[in-house]
Amino acid sequence: MTARAVQWTISFSGDGMVARGIVITPRFTFDGHKFSLQGGFDPVSLRQYLLYWDKIDWPDNNVISISGSNSEIDFLQTVGVLERTKIRFSGTCRNAGYAMLGMQMVALERRNKKDPGAWSLAQQSELLVGPTEGTIEAHTIEIELYSALPVPSANVSLEEVLEFKLKRSDELLRFRAAMDGLYLQVAGAADIPRAKLQTMDELQAALQELNAVFGESFARRLLASIKVELNLPDFILKAVAGATSAATFGMPIAIGAAAGAIAASLKFDLTRIRKSRQIQDRLRDYAYLHHIVKELG
Repeated sequence: MTARAVQWTISFSGDGMVARGIVITPRFTFDGHKFSLQGGFDPVSLRQYLLYWDKIDWPDNNVISISGSNSEIDFLQTVGVLERTKIRFSGTCRNAGYAMLGMQMVALERRNKKDPGAWSLAQQSELLVGPTEGTIEAHTIEIELYSALPVPSANVSLEEVLEFKLKRSDELLRFRAAMDGLYLQVAGAADIPRAKLQTMDELQAALQELNAVFGESFARRLLASIKVELNLPDFILKAVAGATSAATFGMPIAIGAAAGAIAASLKFDLTRIRKSRQIQDRLRDYAYLHHIVKELG
């Protein structure tokens, strides 16, 4: 990392769009009973967070401090992108993994109390894992973009990610606006298939554009799948659950240079998650789950 990178405290919120933040965790495994940390952050995940969000929070706590400082974490702190909210727990905690889940949830609550609707949480997982204390089990609508989101590979430097973010802010903003439009359509309609069709063209065009500029900028890139857990009022969820559209469904979307060049899809489902009692309905995109599907040359 070069010294000039210190000057890059950036945001691509632009034109009335609120700056977005993500509360993150290191890698972990959970088999339904045992929770364990897997040694730091996946470098690809760090690049994904840096590219698609404005701010990153990796919380810490006073009981089991989860260290993990390295050159990339230090760099993100130096340029003002990553902060560490300090969470104070009373008593003791025997498992660092459960402490991590607890402090992620508390940090999310604090961030959204200060900046309502601006922060979400992220886990490198296909299933959202949350603490039982301070949360409730709730229905949610889950939107999945499968094999659609371009992500820089681990050999791309964080400086290069920032340079791309500055150079291609229009494409990134268009994708964000398309996703926001999709959330708003879902939140305002019990007929989810109709809402999806109204925003499909814009989302597909944004993804095509984003993948095209990735191909121009990076010799190698990854395609990720990302699930978004929507935080919606109960009356909307009940309406969806009672409608014929409640079943899982999806549609293919083409995001390559030619139709069908990349086999991607958009999928909707009803599921259950552990949801913070303190988070208000204003936070639509409550959580992001992600994993890498494949690598493109």
